Amino acid sequence: MSQSQMQTQDFAPSPLLTGRKFLLWLLGSFFVVAAVNGLMVYYAVHTFSGEIESHSYANGLTFNRTLEAIAAQRDMGWQVDGQVTAAGRGTVAVKATYRDRTNHSLTDLRVVAHFTRLTNEGEDFDAPVPHQDNGSYAADIPVPALGQWQVRLSAERDRERPYLLDYRVFVK
Repeated sequence: MSQSQMQTQDFAPSPLLTGRKFLLWLLGSFFVVAAVNGLMVYYAVHTFSGEIESHSYANGLTFNRTLEAIAAQRDMGWQVDGQVTAAGRGTVAVKATYRDRTNHSLTDLRVVAHFTRLTNEGEDFDAPVPHQDNGSYAADIPVPALGQWQVRLSAERDRERPYLLDYRVFVK
């Protein structure tokens, strides 16, 4: 094989990107980006409604009742010291001490911890918090999943308005 044949075989000219090819590649790239964006918009709109609380409009209209409930809770004069903490793998420690306005221990309460998971529906649950001694209520409560939980302690006596405390806890 001669040297001139060798040079022509090793050298292959690169294809030129002509105006028509360039236009097709450019339009094709824009089409792919638009299609992927459209797909992401579709799934964003159709998989999450954006509504955290159902009936939020009606609840907004009744917000004055919520303010009245807060004022009534303040008027009860209870002194409450509460704690909700992560107490180990998958367990939440709930502790609360209740006293009336005259600093006497409240031992006849029905205390319930309402656990709510804002990110996943169907994992919410309630757990009783039993009386220990001298107005103190405590329990170690296992949770079904790790992560952030919203905990509402509800203390009720004789069908009166419940005394509510809200906490957030991150369970590891």
